[in-house]
Amino acid sequence: MTLGFARACARSLTKDTTLSSRGAVLRAAAHLALVVALAVTLLATSSCGDRRNLTVDEAEIVAWYVEDVSHGIPRRPEELRLVEGSQRIGRIAEWMMGNDIRGVREPPALLQARRNRLRLLGDMMKQGLIVSAPDSGLLAPRPGMELVEREVVEPVVDSENRDRRALDGIILSMADAPGGISERYLAVVRRARLELDALSGASIWKPSPSRK
Repeated sequence: MTLGFARACARSLTKDTTLSSRGAVLRAAAHLALVVALAVTLLATSSCGDRRNLTVDEAEIVAWYVEDVSHGIPRRPEELRLVEGSQRIGRIAEWMMGNDIRGVREPPALLQARRNRLRLLGDMMKQGLIVSAPDSGLLAPRPGMELVEREVVEPVVDSENRDRRALDGIILSMADAPGGISERYLAVVRRARLELDALSGASIWKPSPSRK
């Protein structure tokens, strides 16, 4: 639309001019078009608000991405490079690219550690040895199990919970988001963990009501 307007101006300006002067007028019109286009772009950008900070929707996207990857669901870091994404989600996407090891790209170490642990966790979940804690989105050994079983299960659960907390800390640090958005991320990541842990075989622990 802007270039069309400039060309219309150029045709009007060159209608009664000599052939030698029309080139200069056309160049001036093209320059005008670029200036107007830049102004429109700046106005559009300013009307979109501050794009530095993570948005609520982006927090949800990141939460599901983290848990999908950790639970072995194929995802690509490029999915986080949104067309109109904030600077913060761009930073998170860059971190999610991980490392290139001998031509093979691997996710960040914490995500890779969780993926490597996934099969063992799944086996323990299906055996009823590990349960999900709905209030935190973390895992726990099944209450009441034998001491011998607990000695095997507890270190695995502790390692997984430690990595989950560490990932949350890294994401929230990179997001540098205000309280409301941080709370949204934690709420969504907790829900994602409960759903994906259930698909892996974990049951949700529901403590028995206390007796008076």
